[in-house]
Amino acid sequence: MERRMRSTSRRGFTLAEGLIASTVLAVAVAGVAAPLMAAAKQASAAQETATATALARQLLEETAARPFPDPATLATRTTLPTGATRSQFRDLSDYRGYADSTPRLATMSGGSAGVTAAGVFRRAVTVEYRTTYAGGSATSGDYALVTVTVTPPAGPVVSAARVVTRWARIVS
Repeated sequence: MERRMRSTSRRGFTLAEGLIASTVLAVAVAGVAAPLMAAAKQASAAQETATATALARQLLEETAARPFPDPATLATRTTLPTGATRSQFRDLSDYRGYADSTPRLATMSGGSAGVTAAGVFRRAVTVEYRTTYAGGSATSGDYALVTVTVTPPAGPVVSAARVVTRWARIVS
């Protein structure tokens, strides 16, 4: 008789209790996993935006550092051959309409920009000449608005712009 009492006092989980515990655990895991996935997506988007910003600034600095072309020679000069690399660009006007994309994003010397990403980054350059600093677009002028636009694989489009002038500022 004593033996029976001991066996009844030892109880384990029933099947129903096990299912309820499993359900509670699954809900808790799902509640923790959702914010973690959102944080991972946000971190990935932030990294993509940072990469796009760096790519835009790099190309904008390179473009703005080129000589400003003499407006009188723009209409008469020869165009670059098809497939010319940026190392062959003579001045700012050669960047008009320039575009590249990963995995072939290149440095000015023709080397790789070293961007590794799950998708494709696209860059495009526009050069808009102006007769005055804040003026509208013109065929030539003493100012140029250079805009580099980078389209990342999934994040927002990033643009960087700078007004470049043909005349050097004289500081006395």
